[in-house]
Amino acid sequence: QWVLRGGILVVAGDSQYALLQEPRMRQLLPVEVLGLEEVHGLPALASHYGVPVPDVPLVQLRARLTAGEVLVGTPEALLLAQRSLGHGRVVFLAADYAAQPLDTWPGQKALWNDILQPSDQVDYGRVFAELGLLDDSHPMMKLLSRPILNYPSHTLLSMILIAYCSSLALIFWWMRRRGGGRRRGWVSVAATVAVASVSAYVFCQERGLRETALLYDLSVMEVFYQNQNQNRNRKHPASANDLYARARGHLGVFSPRGGDLALTFQRPDTILRHTFHRGMGKEYERLNLRLEAETVLDGIKLDPWALRVMSVDSMVPAPLHVQAERHATGITIRVKNRGSVPLQGAAVLYRGRLFALGSIAPDTELFEDLYVSLQSSESQYETAWQALYKARGSRTGKSARYLQEVLLQHYFGEAHLSQVSQTPLLIGWLPAPATLVPAAGTPTIRGMTLVVGYLAPQNL
Repeated sequence: QWVLRGGILVVAGDSQYALLQEPRMRQLLPVEVLGLEEVHGLPALASHYGVPVPDVPLVQLRARLTAGEVLVGTPEALLLAQRSLGHGRVVFLAADYAAQPLDTWPGQKALWNDILQPSDQVDYGRVFAELGLLDDSHPMMKLLSRPILNYPSHTLLSMILIAYCSSLALIFWWMRRRGGGRRRGWVSVAATVAVASVSAYVFCQERGLRETALLYDLSVMEVFYQNQNQNRNRKHPASANDLYARARGHLGVFSPRGGDLALTFQRPDTILRHTFHRGMGKEYERLNLRLEAETVLDGIKLDPWALRVMSVDSMVPAPLHVQAERHATGITIRVKNRGSVPLQGAAVLYRGRLFALGSIAPDTELFEDLYVSLQSSESQYETAWQALYKARGSRTGKSARYLQEVLLQHYFGEAHLSQVSQTPLLIGWLPAPATLVPAAGTPTIRGMTLVVGYLAPQNL
């Protein structure tokens, strides 16, 4: 899971290579380890980097390429190879970098540069936003910069004003023409004003501004894939009820009117961090965390038009049970929704292609064969978040669309579809908060959860 989320796993060869031939490691490695061989020097390494390697006897692993690419050597006699896995990479080095002659080799800096491949274009804005050091780039600030308040449309306002003015004009015209009946005319004017006022109050108000606060719960839930072989080799195989997911997200508390607020959390083991504060709120006051039947955070005091943003991290029961297996022309996927909320806009990203699965109701299982060769790849150079935003479905409201757009931009950044889909990736939406739970006296929680599951079918 660490590699799938962007980590780099470096595997170097030594005499204890039996671990690399186990099924779990063979699924990760870009090579198949065949055994040990004794060589004199590493001429391929010296030729590639232009730095001589001492001609001393050493032991290296003999391997052949099965996935990925060769960086040094040939597919049948390689020294350095790598493969992409999710957002990360697995790198294989046939020799031991901590033993002679590589530990003192002058070219090891260039070697490690190829292994780690440090990027010169780090998105520091996104990193600082995660740490709360750059508020304007934070997902919650991006959300609040959008028209999330449901003000009435210009068309509705125009219709009410036209009807109001036309009614008054008609009444005054009637009063002037008849000459008499002024009492009835003024009664009609009063009735028109009253009806227009009631209509404006009912249809033209923004109800969010009348609440104590606007609560936003944005979360990304990463479902841990349960390998069938790994589960089979356990002494006590894990059941579906033992599967967990990691929920990371942001809470935004925006108070148009000011007041006191308490938040109730779904999980008592939630890690909460105050990220930043905007406005004139009393941020210096201590918050009170109560661990009783429920986990409650109270003592949140906000002045009018103040904002507090917090980051959350927790382990939750996995809402999905996903299994995947590769076949000759694609993959077979089985998804079961174990939660109480329908999974909307489900889709699979694989090899630059997007496979729409639709909605999966609670306690419903979906079985689907995905054929890569039959799916168009025209959109593989489109950014991943844009492609997924189009495939999310059109039944969501305007506010929900803003939540989905911000979550996709935050998670995928500007990466293209082909860059994030080398490993099958399951995407779906749970239109519900993943951190907070509604409680008595608590304002409405506007929540959206992006479900992400990296699939690792066998022989991928």
